[in-house]
Amino acid sequence: MTRQSESVTLQNMNALERRIQDGALKVDDEGNIISRRPDGTFVPIGHTGNTRGNRRIVYREEGAEHPISVQAQRVAWRIHHGYWPPEDMSVMMLDGNKANFRRDNLMLVPSGQERRAEVVIHGPKRAPKKGKAVRHGTLP
Repeated sequence: MTRQSESVTLQNMNALERRIQDGALKVDDEGNIISRRPDGTFVPIGHTGNTRGNRRIVYREEGAEHPISVQAQRVAWRIHHGYWPPEDMSVMMLDGNKANFRRDNLMLVPSGQERRAEVVIHGPKRAPKKGKAVRHGTLP
């Protein structure tokens, strides 16, 4: 990352931080991240950012040239806990629902250890046992 792009990112993160501190970004009772509109109403924000269903928030400060894209679960962690998760940690959804940003559904795990934590919490995923196929309604 160049010094200029680093500066743009920090400026946008500061704007995002201000919105969180002002209560303009928060998590509602259903677990959605919501943003306050200029008229005072709140709307859910975040979009699916990849094929795994992870959500991202793209934010652009008024007049800024470049937007910033942040993992929504990291924003939710900041809203609930008052600090940003460390860069070497990932925020995991305990129930597997990547749209549920409730405080009790978020857990910090070391980056790269998400699958291991998932197995500890939910147990290993097993493929269905292979058996003999039934053809034309008859048993083998």
